[in-house]
Amino acid sequence: DAMSSSRMSEYDRCLDIFDGNAEPMRDAARERWKTAKAAGHELHYWQQDEGGKWAEKAYTPPAAQLVQNFKRSAGNWGRRTSP
Repeated sequence: DAMSSSRMSEYDRCLDIFDGNAEPMRDAARERWKTAKAAGHELHYWQQDEGGKWAEKAYTPPAAQLVQNFKRSAGNWGRRTSP
């Protein structure tokens, strides 16, 4: 139904199921992805192949994890590591 919610953070898991062959639905889903990503949500994109199998095509970690990873890598700037 192309619905969206400002309450996504209240849930453990939300699903956005759409027909990827329908351009308007696909475009709307892309906008919802961008909005959810900007809000810092963890995102997984799965796509069904011709045989009916599902494969994960994209992953965006939650914003808190990105900050943690950045701080960890920033602590290593300018340090030499031995081989």
